[in-house]
Amino acid sequence: MTETRQWSPDPSALEQVALMLNALRDPTRGDHQNALAALQSDTANPTFVLHLLEIFSQGGKYDGLSTDIRQLAGLIVKNYVFPHFGELPANVFQVVKEEILRALVDPLHKIRSTAGILVGRICDAFSIDNWADMIESLLNMLQSDDPVRIDGALHATQRMCEDACEKLNMDTVRRPLEFIVPVLLKLLNSNETTFRLKALESLNSLIFLIPAAERDGVQDEATDRDTRRASGSTPCALITHMDAFLSHLAALASDFSAPVRRAVCQAIVLLTSFQLAMLAPLMLDICTFMIRAVMDQEEAVAMEACEFWWVLVESIDGCNFLIDQHMTATGAASHTPNNSPVGGPSLSISSADNANSILAALIPNLISRLGLTAAQIEFDRTEEEAEDSGEKEINFKPIHYNTRSSRSDEEGEEGGDGGGGSMLWTLRKESARVLDCISCAVPTDITLALALPVLQQNLSSGDVWVVEAGVLGLGALSRGCMDEMAPFLPSILPFLLASISDRMGGTECPPELRCVSAWVIGRYSYFWFDCSDEEQTFARVETQKEILSCLLTAMVQKITKLQAAVCAALCAIFESSACPVPSRAGEESINILDVCLPDILKHIEQAFSFYGVKNTLLLCDTLATLCDSMGPFTLQSREGDDPSKSYSALFLPALLQKFFMALGSSQLTGMSQSIEAGSFVLNPYVFPIMECITSVAPAVGRDIAPYAAEITQTCLRLIGVVIGAYQEQAAREQRGDSTSLELPNKDYIMCSLDVLSGVTEALEGSFAPVALGSRPAAGENSEAQEVMIQQLLLCLCDESSADVRQSAFSLLGDLVSKGECVSVFCTPTSISLPSPPTRSDTGVNLAIHPSDIPPGVAYIVQVCLVHMEPRAAVQWPLVANNAVWSLGEICLALGQACAQIGPILAKHVALLLVQTVSPASSLAGAGVVWEDGAPVALKQNLAIALGRICMTCAREVGSEVGSPVMSPDCLHSWCRALKLVQYSSERDQAFSGLVAVLNVSPHVLLEDTVAIEQFVLACASWDRLPGVPDVARGLRDILLAVRAHGGDTGASGAPGAQW
Repeated sequence: MTETRQWSPDPSALEQVALMLNALRDPTRGDHQNALAALQSDTANPTFVLHLLEIFSQGGKYDGLSTDIRQLAGLIVKNYVFPHFGELPANVFQVVKEEILRALVDPLHKIRSTAGILVGRICDAFSIDNWADMIESLLNMLQSDDPVRIDGALHATQRMCEDACEKLNMDTVRRPLEFIVPVLLKLLNSNETTFRLKALESLNSLIFLIPAAERDGVQDEATDRDTRRASGSTPCALITHMDAFLSHLAALASDFSAPVRRAVCQAIVLLTSFQLAMLAPLMLDICTFMIRAVMDQEEAVAMEACEFWWVLVESIDGCNFLIDQHMTATGAASHTPNNSPVGGPSLSISSADNANSILAALIPNLISRLGLTAAQIEFDRTEEEAEDSGEKEINFKPIHYNTRSSRSDEEGEEGGDGGGGSMLWTLRKESARVLDCISCAVPTDITLALALPVLQQNLSSGDVWVVEAGVLGLGALSRGCMDEMAPFLPSILPFLLASISDRMGGTECPPELRCVSAWVIGRYSYFWFDCSDEEQTFARVETQKEILSCLLTAMVQKITKLQAAVCAALCAIFESSACPVPSRAGEESINILDVCLPDILKHIEQAFSFYGVKNTLLLCDTLATLCDSMGPFTLQSREGDDPSKSYSALFLPALLQKFFMALGSSQLTGMSQSIEAGSFVLNPYVFPIMECITSVAPAVGRDIAPYAAEITQTCLRLIGVVIGAYQEQAAREQRGDSTSLELPNKDYIMCSLDVLSGVTEALEGSFAPVALGSRPAAGENSEAQEVMIQQLLLCLCDESSADVRQSAFSLLGDLVSKGECVSVFCTPTSISLPSPPTRSDTGVNLAIHPSDIPPGVAYIVQVCLVHMEPRAAVQWPLVANNAVWSLGEICLALGQACAQIGPILAKHVALLLVQTVSPASSLAGAGVVWEDGAPVALKQNLAIALGRICMTCAREVGSEVGSPVMSPDCLHSWCRALKLVQYSSERDQAFSGLVAVLNVSPHVLLEDTVAIEQFVLACASWDRLPGVPDVARGLRDILLAVRAHGGDTGASGAPGAQW
């Protein structure tokens, strides 16, 4: 690139820009705001831009311009000028590039580094035609003898490779990478550490350019050529030089610089991810190096090495290589653990010659890196003290929040290192993650044969920190080795309980050991609290009591770290204890939670009284998990019992106090991002509390009634505050007001709707009189609040946020299912309803005439249909699922009144049912594709909704000529979906609707052999008689009619005789 000095700076203008930069640098100066305004107005001014660049690139020759001022000028070009480059003359862009190249050879490292950032910004923002001329200059600088020029060029090249590697690779004319890669490879031999590091990091960025065919190990040249031609790219130049690249990596593996060794590990990790087949001949040497790297003194290098092992084990081919290599090295297929431990936490195992096994060398190294360093211990304890004292802000996002309105069984899985420490990712956590992965991927007999002897040594050590690392190792193996660890767990349990209780033979247990011991008990909770084996489970009842007693005692100790670990362990135990323990013959089964429930709730009440902000949220999660495991109404007091002695009295007042305090007090310490909103302080602290109330309310049942009105009013006002903020912002925008409000998160709406759903479920049809009528707000009556709920739901079911719509439909369905539909939605009101679409994007009529049913119901039904459109359902399946469920509940509540609109609704449900169950059908919408298949819950709810509609208007639906409901495709899909519906009243209703419509039009079934087969299979999915006798008789009659008609079901064991 030829430099052309086309202008000269104006000294007075240069002085003005320098003054502005000084003002911008110091926010406390009186002229700072004026300088900021001037900057905003001059970003597209060519003269200003050129003088800014003059200060950045040539500032060293002017007096009074510090390095910081010059660097600030360069960053202003990046952040403020680049967005307006399109407004600048073309010749200015050329000058900009020249000045940046000049800055790359500045004597000051800070300036060269900033210039490299600007090169990356240019490469990222513009096509390669606009900056290809810079590549030649950079190549010349890289090959010079001047270390300053090389350093500046490497800064720019690294940024260019990171930000624009695809653009470099797609330039099929100039082919810049064919020149860049050899130069970078040569620099890997440099004596300068910085040069080796920058060159290697640049090459690592190019690994992402490996074409997909090569990345997957495909060696078909024709396929590879066609792939490149279709993408317009050339073969990655790094592939051409791969042998040289690998040779350089081998040489740098023992580099004295830790950052270089880390970059070598990063390169191998990327190549393992993208080019494992290419590395196969070298894999043994690579593994040997990575085993050593795990033990590197520099933690950053060891963490990258652990990342390699995680990638390798997660790969099927990589894991098979490790297993085969181990078997070859040991001369045996596997080593079976000795299942007879003797005394203490014994982990005895058979020995074998593992001298040459990769896994035998790796696993002990990983276990050795599980220990806490002195720096980590000090850091974690300092952080804990800062949080406890309120000196450190706690920025809580709703990480525990999972809306229950999806009505699915999917749950997240929480992990951790068991230390209860900071969120900082460490070598300890990385090593534990690799062990966890190995336990799941490698045969357990191999894993335990290699790991348990090392863990036994750790647990027998006199150093409590070595013991702590060994306990963590036990927990890391739990996910993949649960069953195989069973023989050892009884001898380990006393050791763990003693550690938690701080009574290890006179040795004081540090909080970290107590925490990790509690974590391990949670990890193995399935073993101690599972009830699949009757003999074992009954024998473990006393053990379960001992475990819970130990954890509950630790739960109320004033050690913040231990409180968090115990809460996590209890959550795992509660999830594992949902089923009862079979008791002796003739006795009722025992649920350990029922036995220990009073003690659990008393300790939770005590914990609420002194836990800090962070652990209060964990305590809420623990309480919610307990209530979910116990089930609805299990904590409800009996009729005639003293309310003050009920279960809910132990914890509900404390929980609700936290709720109201979080929204009504600004004195909460350790919180951030609060938004003052009238009488509320909107704060993320409230999310886990509201989720907890959502789970607690159904469990306590009618005991929530004394608090229901206040909870409901708070939630309604909270929703109103959030909606009002968005409406105010919209009004400002319409007025042309450019000022923006700090808008609250819509999660407040979602959580409020979910709380109302929980209260609705708890009150069982008494929501309106209890929650709305008992304690109306000042100036309001219960009728006004009913209208308010109606308005909110009608608006929120059509809200722009999919998550809000999902929760709104959930509350709608809950209200309707509990008999609140008529009282709320059929009430005459003056609500001004917007007009939802009357025709779908596929041309289907969505209109529901208000004359058929009350206006509120008509509107909400129409909104349900909008979100049940196939394309909308694919995009927002959880919203569609809840809309379908709500529609079914509405039809069931309307009863015979649904007959007027039943055929229209049945048509929409049938079309979506076929789309989800039989997407290849001619009835399925064109261009609508479920990438991973439709959710099972959506199929279930569609089958139930169609059954409920047909229950109320079977004659109208069954006699409609040409209706998709009466098509063979729909019948096939309906029967297939019915097999998925779980045993409940909903299953009875779904089959009842099917029976009713087939009684009207039996020919749809009898004339189609596939329909007969699917119907019989649906009937065979019952392993016991339906709960409704009419359903059983109806199915039996239809099966008899099928047999009389001569239909051959082809199903073995056809259930005709059963029915």
